[in-house]
Amino acid sequence: TDGKTYGNNCLLKAASCKDSTIAFDYSGECKKNKCDKSCYLIWRPVCGTDGKTYGNACALRVATCMDPTITLDHRGKCNKKDCRRICTNQYAPV
Repeated sequence: TDGKTYGNNCLLKAASCKDSTIAFDYSGECKKNKCDKSCYLIWRPVCGTDGKTYGNACALRVATCMDPTITLDHRGKCNKKDCRRICTNQYAPV
């Protein structure tokens, strides 16, 4: 769903593990899109409404072209949630 073609299902699952917004869309190579992906590699981070930090406003524009629901949330890095937890082995189903 990120517009990238993955070589196999394992590679897709690995990417999906790192980014839960990535999921299987359809078999075969992704269709080419018309979004210009050429951006300078200048680090001026911006945060998208999808919770991802983009390297600069150009990179965010590319993401917005591919998914119009993504817009600028704020300048600077997105705040990452800390998902680390220390859990006991006590069984208490929820």
